[in-house]
Order: sequence, then structure tokens, then C-alpha cells
Amino acid sequence: MIIFLGIAGAGKGTQAELLHEHYQAAPLSTGEILRSHENDKRIKNYLREGVLVPDEVLLPIIEKEAIKRTKAKTQIIFDGFPRTLSQAKWLVHKINEGKFKLSGIIHFQLSREVAKQRLLKRHRYDDTEDIIDKRFAQYEQNILPLVNYFRSEGFKIHDINADQPVEKVFQDLKSALGI
Repeated sequence: MIIFLGIAGAGKGTQAELLHEHYQAAPLSTGEILRSHENDKRIKNYLREGVLVPDEVLLPIIEKEAIKRTKAKTQIIFDGFPRTLSQAKWLVHKINEGKFKLSGIIHFQLSREVAKQRLLKRHRYDDTEDIIDKRFAQYEQNILPLVNYFRSEGFKIHDINADQPVEKVFQDLKSALGI
């Protein structure tokens, strides 16, 4: 399992797809999974409001999807998960009990300005300026503390500059993962 952390727009999904194509890793994008459950009104409302889906709704979905994908692939890429300290603790617990094997934690770093420009070009319904600003605030309040939490638990974090051409970011990613 590989964990991708970073601000919205840092290219986590792009890098996950490249790893998938070249190394048979299975991307597990929380956003994509949640968008695939939009028939659930609760999930749709959380996405429209730009707020995090509560753990009691999200974690069973994540575990089910992760187990399904590990049966078919040797690596899972958690793209944008975990997003809260409670989710990180849940994940560390799953790692410690042997349910998931961790290969690396990648922190994609990118300025707010560049991230916002990228997100507005995607033209997704949940990429409005207000929602993007909420995601940035969530990143600072939730994701940055996760980086510190993982470090305090003894995990190595690989910081990668995401404000580079896609190919260079991918080279840095492969180097960080030793592939």
C-alpha cells in the first residue's frame, strides 16, 4: 500500500494512474469512490457542500474497496486518504494488524495558487472556488497534521515537489518508492 497525501490539485490522481499503468498498482481514490456512491443522498450532500464524509460512512466503504482491489493487484495506492487523524489511526491499526502492508507515504507539495489554477481547469461540479477554498482549509487543518502523525509513529514521509512537469514528479515518485 502506498499513501498519497497533498493539497487538492497536486496531481495525486495523475501519479496514481501512472503507477497503475507501469507497475500494476491499484489506485483507490476516495473522491472517485464517493462520487460512485452518489446515489446515496448523504454522500452526495457532503460532496456538494465540500465537507468530509464522516468516518462511520466512509471507513466501511474504504475497507471494502481496498480488500476488493488487493485481491487483484499487489499494491494499493490510497489517493487522498486518510484525511483526518482518526482515519490515519484507523489505517495505522490496519497496518499493524497486518491487514495492509505499507510501501511508502508520499506527500505532494504544491502552492495554493497553482493548485487552484489546476482545479478550476478540471470543470468538475465540485471544483468551485468556494469548495476549493474549503479543501485548502481542510488540507491545512487535517492533512499537514497527518504528516506529523505518521512521522511520530515512525513512518518515513517522502516529500515531492508537485510543481514540476508530470514526468519529473513521476521520476521523483519512483525514486522515493525505490522502483
